[in-house]
Amino acid sequence: MWAEGERMIDDDFKYVLDENGHRVLVGLTPSETVEFERLDKLRREDSTELQFISAEGRLQPPRGKRWLELFEKHELARSAMIEARRATKH
Repeated sequence: MWAEGERMIDDDFKYVLDENGHRVLVGLTPSETVEFERLDKLRREDSTELQFISAEGRLQPPRGKRWLELFEKHELARSAMIEARRATKH
């Protein structure tokens, strides 16, 4: 379900504890988790200087592109974890 040494720490499968006891987003390393959370905070603040999406609906590089890369990596791992858990319940 998750990497050896990791322990799930919330019910929505967002975070696990890695083998070193770091709280990390599923599928991300500790440094990627810090980076994603920083970028996500900037995205949510919606400062005109830091907007991630252009008027045409395109991601503004490099922050928006990196946020999306990390988000997709996390969501793929999270979805796989949820699916694996469902499979073990049946």
